[in-house]
Amino acid sequence: MKLLPINRLNWRRCLGISARDDQMTYVADYEPVALVILAKCFVRPQERNWLPFAFEVKDQIVGVCALSTSDHGCELFHFLIDKSMQQQGHGRAALSCIIEYVGREFVDHRELLLTVHPDNEAAQCLYASAGFEKTTQIRDGEHVWRLAMAP
Repeated sequence: MKLLPINRLNWRRCLGISARDDQMTYVADYEPVALVILAKCFVRPQERNWLPFAFEVKDQIVGVCALSTSDHGCELFHFLIDKSMQQQGHGRAALSCIIEYVGREFVDHRELLLTVHPDNEAAQCLYASAGFEKTTQIRDGEHVWRLAMAP
């Protein structure tokens, strides 16, 4: 699994990444999700920096996500493995790539946050297995999960 920045060379390949119909409310309000990610990089909601990423396996883009960063920390958004590539271990491998990247590139950040829809049991299991803990904080109807990063 490779973590790649979405850029002028691969953005069109990222447009093909899509969620199952029952997953859309968990990931983004619109498809293609890669366009939502790229739009946020341009408009910078909450005045945060947005970093677009793709996950590649054997020269095939299998997923996308965005990291949102500020002086206060990093947050993972729009984490999606393509519907045709799910249940093959790609989500776990992609999440490991993101955690490793944040630990390497943002050494001053003590945590990685994300939100999870309360009905998204598969995501909750994945994040818990990677060491994320559900907090008591709720944002937009979703629980905030936190992974403590090694100092």
